[in-house]
Amino acid sequence: MKRSVFSKIFDAIITVIVVVSLLFALAWFVHSFNIFKLPPFIAYIFEGNTSDISSDMYEKNFIALISDTDFKESEYDFVTLTSESAYDLLSAIEPETNFYWEVETVYSYDYSSRKQIHRIYKKGDKIRIDTSDDEIDTTILLVDGDITTVNNKNGKVDVQSGNTDFEYDSLINIAALKYVLLNNTSSVGNVAVVEMDGEKYLYAEFSKSEMNSIDKFFVSLDHGLVLKATSDFENKEYFNQNTLKFDEVSVISDKAFEITSQGTRESLISQ
Repeated sequence: MKRSVFSKIFDAIITVIVVVSLLFALAWFVHSFNIFKLPPFIAYIFEGNTSDISSDMYEKNFIALISDTDFKESEYDFVTLTSESAYDLLSAIEPETNFYWEVETVYSYDYSSRKQIHRIYKKGDKIRIDTSDDEIDTTILLVDGDITTVNNKNGKVDVQSGNTDFEYDSLINIAALKYVLLNNTSSVGNVAVVEMDGEKYLYAEFSKSEMNSIDKFFVSLDHGLVLKATSDFENKEYFNQNTLKFDEVSVISDKAFEITSQGTRESLISQ
């Protein structure tokens, strides 16, 4: 008995579904066990937009390994550094030309805490920093050596302009890290660099027994920024900086660096 056209179409659809499912399973297996590198448009299905990074992406694995006395026997190639070598490595960083960086900073006190969100736009030598918390919204524009600060508190706007000796390293906390490596070598603890999944990271920790304090930095050497930084004092964390988002954006609107500009991230940048 001849099969109907609908039956043949149904069988063809089932066959396609089975083949696609098998190919998907094979791609997942190859990606999960890192047998070989998949094309970006396929890898995206399993890991999302790989241009975005955040501070907790590798942090737990990295910190655990660096704290392990047998970390040299791990699957990753750790290289311990002297303070001088780490300083030279950080000094050689060339930051991305254009980027958008979103950072959360939490300051903890005895009975309260304060959280700030920083949204940072960089286009060549131009930098815009939007900072917001429960009390005030601030925009800082750094253009051609001039600094303009706009504070908006309860609807009252205050604008101040002037010259600045602002350094890019100060913005991304690397200046603080370099200072300790150069001037407070007695407090330097673990310092190491490692390559994980094609990205290079530096971990550094500093402690002062007389103050019962410890500072930790987790740095992306490829992107030139501190992904995470923490400070503990008397066994209590009083500072925590986390990267929420980082994009190597291709275009940042010139309006982002105009004092009258008001806009969302989406209106100021494009991928």
